Amino acid sequence: GKEIVDAEIAKAIRDVFLGKKPALLEENNLSILENKTVEDILAGFVYLLLGCEVVRNPAMAVLNQMMLDLIIHQQLSWKEVLSARMMPMAPKAATPVARQLHGHFKNYMPYSYQYPGTETVPKKEAKEEARLLASGKKINCIDQLILLEAGMLKRWLAWKKINILNIANEKMIDLLINKIAESFASWFPGEKLENNLLPNLKLL
Repeated sequence: GKEIVDAEIAKAIRDVFLGKKPALLEENNLSILENKTVEDILAGFVYLLLGCEVVRNPAMAVLNQMMLDLIIHQQLSWKEVLSARMMPMAPKAATPVARQLHGHFKNYMPYSYQYPGTETVPKKEAKEEARLLASGKKINCIDQLILLEAGMLKRWLAWKKINILNIANEKMIDLLINKIAESFASWFPGEKLENNLLPNLKLL
């Protein structure tokens, strides 16, 4: 049968998230069993990228949509995302670290958010991290999460033809909010982007 490319998979994930029947299923001659198998796989991806990870770290609601944009427009491949460990919530200690970061920024957030649990990195991971930090082979968990998030954001901005090195720091927040707002309607049709986000971000 016809080879399914990365962009089709990313588009199908977004279609399922939006409650649409993916073109991928309509355009390929699949048996009933194959169709059900693909539907289950897509549902699993939607749950992971736009459900589970978003609960663990609300920033992923935007970052994973950016990742889908990049794959759909052939700026990124699934192989790169999965083999290069580009997904911010992939590291073992990502969830407690995300809680730590939320603790720092929650007073600036327009909405209440809670994901109960410990902010402490598990002992096994913490011990291994300390060893690697001492050897200079690894950065700490918080920096790792921030760098992974920033990496995806920078690739998305580059696709949008924006060179962040040419933008003054005081203009960066306005630019980011405006670019996210431009894409928000395609990511979350029918949802309203609250205009009280910008004043809160400017306090950071």
